[in-house]
Amino acid sequence: MKILWRVLVSLIVFVMIYLISIYIFSPEGQPLERWQLSFEGKKEFVSVPFELKTKHPKLLTFTTSFEGKAGDTLVFPQVEGGGFAVYLNGKEIYQTGSLKNGTANIWNSIFSIPLSGYLKNGKNVLKVKVFALYNGGFAAAPYIGWRSQIKRKILATKFLKSQITLIVMGMALALGLILTSLAFMDDRNRRRYFVIGMSAFFMSFYLIDLQYWNVGSVLIYLLFRKLFLISLYMSVFLFFDGMERSLFANLKFSKPFLGVSLAISICVFLQPTPFLFKESLIVGALFIVVLIAISTIEVYWRKRYEMIYPLSLSTEIAIYAIILTLKGRPNAFLIPYVTMALTAGLGITLVKDYGRTYSNMLISHKASLTDPLTGVFNRNVLKDLRLSSQDVIAMIDMDGFKNLNDKYGHDKGDKMLKLFCKKSEENLRSGDFVIRYGGDEFLIILRDCTKKDAVSILERVKKSFEKETADYGVTFSYGVEKVENDIEKALKKADSKMYSMKENIKKFSKKKRSLKEFR
Repeated sequence: MKILWRVLVSLIVFVMIYLISIYIFSPEGQPLERWQLSFEGKKEFVSVPFELKTKHPKLLTFTTSFEGKAGDTLVFPQVEGGGFAVYLNGKEIYQTGSLKNGTANIWNSIFSIPLSGYLKNGKNVLKVKVFALYNGGFAAAPYIGWRSQIKRKILATKFLKSQITLIVMGMALALGLILTSLAFMDDRNRRRYFVIGMSAFFMSFYLIDLQYWNVGSVLIYLLFRKLFLISLYMSVFLFFDGMERSLFANLKFSKPFLGVSLAISICVFLQPTPFLFKESLIVGALFIVVLIAISTIEVYWRKRYEMIYPLSLSTEIAIYAIILTLKGRPNAFLIPYVTMALTAGLGITLVKDYGRTYSNMLISHKASLTDPLTGVFNRNVLKDLRLSSQDVIAMIDMDGFKNLNDKYGHDKGDKMLKLFCKKSEENLRSGDFVIRYGGDEFLIILRDCTKKDAVSILERVKKSFEKETADYGVTFSYGVEKVENDIEKALKKADSKMYSMKENIKKFSKKKRSLKEFR
């Protein structure tokens, strides 16, 4: 039932993402779907979406016309290329990137261009020049509309298509910082936290590729694109490796896939031209799909419910991306949504995992500081204790305890120790606590207390304790001392005062016995 529910949730979210993709690329207003394409003396009519792949850089010119004033804003949801310029009725009204080397990263941006002052009442001729470094065209139909009517659509598209990337980048960076910090604090989980943290850093670096940027050299542009894509491959591999470490505690597939990811990265890096680089990306895409598919199968097989939702969603998005690729449609905008799903899913899993680990650590730490017989702290707590000069420490030792054990047995002695702790806690103030120092010796820590008040509290404890131990002849001696600057010195002084009280009790007992004998 848990699996079906998570799969259903992933399908619902996928449908939402599918609807987002339709919304992003659907025109609002008057669509411009029919264009005349000309390049290198050739002319042909094309319908958008349209993409031309080219082994050598080309300047493509797209021309269309429309009647009257269809709107005051021209919108390009996605232009494929490295730079483009827009001309309306023979006048240049917009340009981004270069039409000479085409090294601007424009394909994941939406462009809205004001048309006011350039439109005619009759026929308007629109010309768009696109520099194709290795591809060029329109991945979605441009459209014209009135800004007052399409303003919300433009803002929503910008957010859903490109600005969401910045949010996901921040999520990945935050996850990377948290996990690498945890790696240095948790020896047991150091490797897996570090691996997944580095995966998040690599992914945040790759996501820069989905933002607009421009360089002046084709070689530098190609180098950046290669580094970004290699970062993506390493991120996916490290995620897979970290997931196996986190969820399954063994590495079945990540070791052989390390060689595959390195080989693909080297292959991508060695491509000499932009066109060959673009063509080599299909291998990397298949590698990512295979890793996601294997991850999903592993999660289902081992019933790791917490990762079923994000991996199911990632698989569905990956299949959708392949379908879009085969249709020549844009799919890069899907990457932030995959990253968000995986980051959120793995983040929640790791938080739960760390919560369990931290809880176990607390339990173990508490067990190491707790006396199993009486339930109070043991002497190990002293190394973590921070006391002020206003605190008082009381050293306590049972009187008549050995005779009790000899006469009634150790079970009775254990009950007496528990009774002492119970009566102490009943009479102490909030913030005061008992420590079993060893055997029948105890410490009581009294916060912000004078010695006089400490004696009053201890006498109250003693009176309450002796009410139930009178028949067994058990009581206790104590010594109190201000902590001041040194707990060790305070312990020695309190111990000395406690033994003085013990000696006085012995002398008093002997004196009473002598008087009885004399009478």
